[in-house]
Amino acid sequence: PVSAAAVCAVIDIVCEEGLLDRARESGEYFMARLRDLAARQPVLANVRGQGLMIGFDLVAEEPQKAAAIVNGFMFGCRRRGLHLTYGFGGVNFRIIPPLVITLPEIDFAVKVMEESLQSALAEGDSRQQYLPANPYTRRLFEKHAWRRLVNFWWRSSPAELVEKGRDVIHERFGEE
Repeated sequence: PVSAAAVCAVIDIVCEEGLLDRARESGEYFMARLRDLAARQPVLANVRGQGLMIGFDLVAEEPQKAAAIVNGFMFGCRRRGLHLTYGFGGVNFRIIPPLVITLPEIDFAVKVMEESLQSALAEGDSRQQYLPANPYTRRLFEKHAWRRLVNFWWRSSPAELVEKGRDVIHERFGEE
């Protein structure tokens, strides 16, 4: 009964405050701003979404620089106060803000994304500058290679280790 009452209260608030209509309007505004940014920065592509559930891709012309651009963009956004989620190899980004987001907050988010993208495109392939400023988070990215290897062994099954070994051999020495 308590959880059902909580759900009813949430539904009442969503209906009373018109959050669905507000999400639709805010989402259209957000996607319009992102499409304007995509017109200025061709690396940002495929802006899509419904309401405030928005996605876009970062597409680099040179595959070698793609990882540096994606990491630079992601860490640049985080350092400037904007958290984005990403998936599928780090190319697809998702934005799922709260339903009560304001237009100035959307403008701030787009400004941060533009600054981070410009910074990532202008900078070289220096991985150190993209690492988080927080020392505890940074430590996760600075683990020594042998520690990452031991962690991988610890969390993997023997079959996964054999498969990974085969992949490395094929990658390094070509097909048998």
